[in-house]
Parts: sequence; C-alpha cells; structure tokens
Amino acid sequence: MNKANSKPVLSFEYPPGETMVEELEARGQTVEDLRIGLGYDTNELQALLSGTTIIDDSLAERLSGYFGIAASFWINEELRWRSSLARRAEKEEAKLKTASGNVALRIPKNLHARIIDLASDQGVSMNHLLLSMISEGVGRLDRSS
Repeated sequence: MNKANSKPVLSFEYPPGETMVEELEARGQTVEDLRIGLGYDTNELQALLSGTTIIDDSLAERLSGYFGIAASFWINEELRWRSSLARRAEKEEAKLKTASGNVALRIPKNLHARIIDLASDQGVSMNHLLLSMISEGVGRLDRSS
C-alpha cells in the first residue's frame, strides 16, 4: 500500500504498536489511517497497538503490505516484545520468591500507640490497618510515577 520512506526504529521494551505509531508519524499518517488500511475496528486496533494482539505470520504480511516493511521485521518486533514481557514476568517472579511477606519495623513508641488506637477505633487488627495503609501509599506512589 504505502512505500517505506523511513527506517523503522527497533523497540525492545515497548510493543510493536509503538514502532507502528512512530512509522505513521514519520509518514504524516494517523492511527486512523492504519485502522482503515487494516480494516480493523477501534478495539482491534487498540489491542494491536498496545501489544495485546499477537503478530502472527498473517498479520505480519498485512503490516508488511501497509508499511512496506518486511514481514520478518514485524515478526522480530513481536518476538522482542514477547521476550521483554517474559523477562519482566521472570523478574517479578524472582522478587516474589525473595519476599517473605514479613517485615520487621522499628517505629517511635508514640506512633505505635497511635496506630494501636486507630486500629481499635476501626475495629481491625494493627496488622490489618498497617497493611491497608501501606497498600494505599504504594498505590499512590505507583500512580504518580
């Protein structure tokens, strides 16, 4: 369909969709152009761009036809992406294996007394209250980074 007028950028930690978007931008095209060119609905395109859709041989050929970039490039992008996901999963699994679930924490006595009061006021254990507060704080940090 379209001629390749720029060199594709390899992405190792991002889904192949990032490369597609970069290619589209370099060509002055939009994701809507790609959606129409592939005959996808909005949800199908979002799944492709986010890395949820697996790029198999058939889809790689379609992308090759659209972008004018070899199907093998798209297959390699997919393989890199899936390898990246596997590495992340392995790292998370390794972290979980080393995490015991137990934390020893030294805090000032007045803070400890305040936590005991808060837990009592809420009718929960001190452990439950601290777990809830830590989870909430970590969630906030995750959202801000």
